[in-house]
Amino acid sequence: MTRRKYYQSYDDNFKATAVALSEIPEVLAKHVAESLDIHEIMLYRWRMEMRRGQIMAKKNTSLSIQKPNLS
Repeated sequence: MTRRKYYQSYDDNFKATAVALSEIPEVLAKHVAESLDIHEIMLYRWRMEMRRGQIMAKKNTSLSIQKPNLS
């Protein structure tokens, strides 16, 4: 078995956005990972790194998501 020679790298803003999406109530991390085309384990690692302060997002980056009105 050969090892991959190229690995995708992501900047801190992408990681912070992915983590923020995964922390929305009623949204599964699995679905966030699938929609961003990343492995679920990678997303969980980024969540851990955010808690430890290892991932720093730019201050002016804000994520505004509204829950759809289902009525």
